[in-house]
Amino acid sequence: MIILSIDSSSKCLSIALKINKSVHQNCVNDKKASKVILVEIDKILKKYDIKRETIDYIVFNRGPGSFTGTRVASSVIQAIAYTHNIPVIGISSMWLMAYQASRIRSLDQYCCIKHAYGEMLYISYFSSPLDKNNTNVKLIKESELSIKDDENVVIEDSTLVKMFNLKHPNIINLSEHNKSLDAISQIEALESNDYKEKNFNLKTTLPDYADHEV
Repeated sequence: MIILSIDSSSKCLSIALKINKSVHQNCVNDKKASKVILVEIDKILKKYDIKRETIDYIVFNRGPGSFTGTRVASSVIQAIAYTHNIPVIGISSMWLMAYQASRIRSLDQYCCIKHAYGEMLYISYFSSPLDKNNTNVKLIKESELSIKDDENVVIEDSTLVKMFNLKHPNIINLSEHNKSLDAISQIEALESNDYKEKNFNLKTTLPDYADHEV
């Protein structure tokens, strides 16, 4: 089984390649990562002598996240997957947060919050068992954020705490538990859940802009 995983939804372009039981990752910390994504994909494939047509699955972070990053990744993946009829699995960045949080603490519900831009936030709720098809992601202003004390809040790192002075009794900070949101974690999520795609499907390659038109 060969799986190519791509995450360009954040500042770091993360690409992982799983060949049977071995996983290899390449990260590019570059503001122009979206411009070199195709080069980096070819680089890791060439390094391990993998032909595009032999890839069994492509998995990518469809957002919400960086508008440019998710849009470029989606376009590149569409070109590769359509040409070789490779199934594509688009994983929600918010669902991935909930999935990582569930590995830390098993709860009935997770309230995932992510910084979008400026004073805007992404927020999404996931109930157990986690629904990977949940697209109920909202884009809200920081002033509109209202969280009950008994809710379980999931954040990526301390960014929200510092930017918005976020205080809540039940916060799961993924970075404090070494739970990353990258190409490798996408592969882990893919293999831990019942994802089934046999052929290329354009719908699974579309980015999620949360309250924005695709």
